[in-house]
Amino acid sequence: MARYTIYDVNGKIIRRVSCPAFLREAQVHLGESIIDGRFDDTQYIKDGEITKRPAMTTVIDKTTITADTSDKATITKVPKGTKVIIAGVDQGICDDGTVEINADFKGSYKVKLVCWPYLDKEITVDAS
Repeated sequence: MARYTIYDVNGKIIRRVSCPAFLREAQVHLGESIIDGRFDDTQYIKDGEITKRPAMTTVIDKTTITADTSDKATITKVPKGTKVIIAGVDQGICDDGTVEINADFKGSYKVKLVCWPYLDKEITVDAS
């Protein structure tokens, strides 16, 4: 059995398969490509080559805020087009490079930033 990785037009790894070589091309659907070898989600295919996905270089000014909505944590250097998820709720797309987090209630708020091809970034902001 040979090992293969299937990826989409953006180089995103969709799935990994093992099959006899003669069934290699049967694993590929419309809009997909295949590469020999098994690779993980920290990588992607760029120009036909396996490449490490870059880390986001975001910066947060503080990870502890007061739960009164006037205090806020600010994340900067957010890549354009980043999907912002706070406490499991989709907050939309960040196109200006900055995300501000404030809170009405005490607790820990997980902020997840998702933007292809970057690795997802998770930051926890504590409100007290």
